[in-house]
Amino acid sequence: MNHNLTALRKQLKRKLFKRQTTQNKAILSVIAIVLVMLLAAGFTVLNLPVYTENARKVITIPKGTSLSGIANLLAEKRIIDYPRGFILAAKLMFRSKSLRAGRYRFSDNRTYLSLVRTLSDNTIQTVRITIPEGYQARNIAALLNRQIGLDSLEFMRKVNDAAFTKDMNVHAPSLEGYLFPDTYDFSNSEIADDILLTLVERFNDVVNDTLLKAIK
Repeated sequence: MNHNLTALRKQLKRKLFKRQTTQNKAILSVIAIVLVMLLAAGFTVLNLPVYTENARKVITIPKGTSLSGIANLLAEKRIIDYPRGFILAAKLMFRSKSLRAGRYRFSDNRTYLSLVRTLSDNTIQTVRITIPEGYQARNIAALLNRQIGLDSLEFMRKVNDAAFTKDMNVHAPSLEGYLFPDTYDFSNSEIADDILLTLVERFNDVVNDTLLKAIK
């Protein structure tokens, strides 16, 4: 009798062990599938494409801008399509708190992965420059030359270059009058083209906002 009970107990233990092993394998399989899905989703997010045409523009990210603020700015400038995707990419790369303020041209970036790297690896120091109201192009050129060493002659040549003016979508003989007075952050590695683009874009932004308010 005791022998039969012992045998029965052993049999029950084996069955329980097999059942537990089967359950553990099932759980591990589910975990593995979930991990694979997460990795695939992460890979997809990191490799979302950047709009390379719009990425040629110079974008200024102000100091103190949050991760979501940067994502929304990039979406507003049509560099990216999915702000949440960018936020997720930054978090997946553990760089959500290391994105730096500054001025960027993203023409060499093709994916969210490279975009996050560019924003987190930036070590360029900028200088805050205020262009007073009433300054003409020659005054701005002299100011930029003093502050960041910009070639003032090249700056003026671009201002009066009809072809360059047309590229800026300005329907005028020159950019005189389209360089908006404001406070900007520029680095000493800036070129005249980028600075002029920034000033003209700022002019367009303010004019468009003013027109919209007038219409309302």
